[in-house]
Amino acid sequence: MPVPLGDLLTRAGVLTQRQLQDARGYQRSNGGGLGSAVAALGFATEDEIVAILSRQYRVPAVDLAGFEFDAAVVGLIPAATARKHRVLALSRSGAVLTVAMTDPGNVIAIDDIRFVTGCSVAPRVASEASVDGAIRTLYGARPSATDLHSDRAGGADGEQAGALQVGGGAVEIVDAPEADAEDAAAGRQAAEAPVVRLVNGLLAAAIQRGASDVHVEPYDAEFRIRFRIDGMLYPVAALPVTLRDAVISRLKIMANLDIAEKRLPQDGRLRAHFRAGDVRR
Repeated sequence: MPVPLGDLLTRAGVLTQRQLQDARGYQRSNGGGLGSAVAALGFATEDEIVAILSRQYRVPAVDLAGFEFDAAVVGLIPAATARKHRVLALSRSGAVLTVAMTDPGNVIAIDDIRFVTGCSVAPRVASEASVDGAIRTLYGARPSATDLHSDRAGGADGEQAGALQVGGGAVEIVDAPEADAEDAAAGRQAAEAPVVRLVNGLLAAAIQRGASDVHVEPYDAEFRIRFRIDGMLYPVAALPVTLRDAVISRLKIMANLDIAEKRLPQDGRLRAHFRAGDVRR
C-alpha cells in the first residue's frame, strides 16, 4: 500500500510531527514537493529520503547526476505527464520502460505512464531536486507543442500539451493550396502562424524519427499525436482539444482535401522539404 511521504519520514524517526507541519507550510509557500521542503529546511538530506523510499517500496535508487539520457526514450513520456508526476523515462527494453520517479508508490503515475507509452513500468526512485532539474533541462530547452500554442492562446492550456521534440531544422511546404471559402473559420485558424508552425514541427519530427504514419486521434478533452515507427506506435503529444479542428484543417489544406467534408474518408498527398530531405505523402 502506498504511504504518504510525510508518514514514512515520521515513522522512520526522520521527522517530528512539528517538523512535518513546518515542511508542509514551507511547501505551500514555496511550491515543490514535500521532500524538497524537508531538505531545504535541513530536516533530512535528499539522499536520506531516497533511501527511505527505496527500502519502503523495494525499488532501486538511481542517481541522475551525469546520467546520459536518450532523447528518444525521454520523449516517450509527454512533458505534461513528466511534470505532473515528476517522472522521467530512463531506458526501454522491449515493452518495459524504466522510469525515475520521486514517489515510486504513486500508482496513478504508473498507470498514466503505462497508458501513454503502452509499456510496463519498472520504477526507480530519485531525488526530487534531481528529477525536477532534469525535467527542466530535457523538456524546457527544446520546442514543445505548448510553446507553439502559447503564441495564440497565451499558454493557458500549456500543461495539457506534451513535448513535441523537433530538434531544429526548417520545414518548407510546397504545393500547398489555400483554404476554400467553405468552413472559413477553421480555415482561418488553420492558416494562423502558430498552427502552421505546430503542423510543420509535427512533420519535421515525423521525418527525423523515421515515422511511416502520423496518427491524429481526437478524444473528448484532448487529441493525441502518435508516430508509427518500425511497426510500433509511440505517443508524441497530447494537445488541447481547442486546437483539434485547426490542426486537422491545416493537414487537409496541405493535402488539397475538402476541409468541409467530415464524414467521408478522403485521399490526398502533400510534399514537404526538411533540410536536405524530401517527403511525399
